[in-house]
Amino acid sequence: MMHPVVLQTGTVTALVGATVMVFALRLEVLCEADRIVVRENGTVVESGQDEELANTGGGFAALLANQET
Repeated sequence: MMHPVVLQTGTVTALVGATVMVFALRLEVLCEADRIVVRENGTVVESGQDEELANTGGGFAALLANQET
């Protein structure tokens, strides 16, 4: 089994310059993204970098809080 960090590093290197949609169970995978888009019921409700979204108190921040517990 390949370690997640090795897989993530290889994937990031392979996708430089591409637009990619990622679905992640562990939010730490998204922290390398240039922009994170949060959708609810098909509508974009948040967009930005991980630190920015973590501080807005929206859905992404709630997911982070739930994952840390």
